Amino acid sequence: MSGYILCQIPRTSVPYYIESISTSIYSIEELCYFFHHNLYLIDKSILNPTLYQWLKEQLGLKKLSQKLQNAEDKKMEGIREFVYPVFKEINYLSYEDMKEYDNQVTQLEKELPYVRLKMKGDCLVENGMYVNALNVYQKLLQKYENTDMVPRSFIGNIYHNAGCAYSYLFQKEEAVECFEKAYQILQTKEALQSYLFSFYNGKTPQQYQQKLEELEVDVQTREEVQKKIDAVLKEKQPSVEESEIDGIIARMVKDYHRSTGS
Repeated sequence: MSGYILCQIPRTSVPYYIESISTSIYSIEELCYFFHHNLYLIDKSILNPTLYQWLKEQLGLKKLSQKLQNAEDKKMEGIREFVYPVFKEINYLSYEDMKEYDNQVTQLEKELPYVRLKMKGDCLVENGMYVNALNVYQKLLQKYENTDMVPRSFIGNIYHNAGCAYSYLFQKEEAVECFEKAYQILQTKEALQSYLFSFYNGKTPQQYQQKLEELEVDVQTREEVQKKIDAVLKEKQPSVEESEIDGIIARMVKDYHRSTGS
């Protein structure tokens, strides 16, 4: 969890593990922070008796634990019945913040199930959990790609976001394939530029030039994509002392395992 969180209730040495973002939390403040900033990830994988037991045994919040368990026993489904009592336990949000959060919950409840699922995938990407996000996108594609149940633009946007996730994982071939499918569906300038940029990054310069000719890309679009390519190539990598390399590699490995959930 990022940032500084002032704890009103002592932290525990036994964490609650949030599998979806590979994160351990040690206090109710950190739990509130997660709920506040990851609305689309709140589901039964988090709101379950294991969490209620943790609140009771590790944080000593017996009344809160019992209240959440009662909501569970009554088979309540809404986020409000589970998340709001946690916020109120320590008055985590101001009145205005709570009002804004409630508006977000209301809007989420109005969304169609497949839209909510895509939001979850997008939120996982934002948290760096790229493999988990891809699992969500793949479920959506398996269920909806070959049906008339969702707009084609929705499918195109899934492919685009999946391409971004693959790019972050340095899986260039998969990224190119996703961006290509996104462009084929969306047929927008933005989708074309994303596809060309990915293609340049994953193929040889000769193959890239051939692709430009094959797609009959206009001069302006070529120049705009080239500017993006040049900007990336000009980025200077920070100098690194040899003694720092092991530490940097260790952090990279840790970040990779976190993003892949492995």
